[in-house]
Amino acid sequence: MRILVVEDEADLAQAVVDHLRADAHAVDHAATLDEALAAVRAASYALVLLDLQLPYGEGLALLRDLRDRRDPTPVLIVTARDRLTERI
Repeated sequence: MRILVVEDEADLAQAVVDHLRADAHAVDHAATLDEALAAVRAASYALVLLDLQLPYGEGLALLRDLRDRRDPTPVLIVTARDRLTERI
């Protein structure tokens, strides 16, 4: 399975990428919104793990871009936000 990890915290991103690769997944990493947008426009992913708080942009912009292009890629949002209204 090819997975895109969109996470700006380097240590956390590396841990997630390493774990997924250990399970034999092909994994790409993007640390910024621009990198993530370029990745999803250049390749097809079975899953995107998406952090909401990214440098130079909001993670939801990537989700909007995917859906505006009718890209059905599943997106799992991973966030440190703790308010209930932000998590729903």
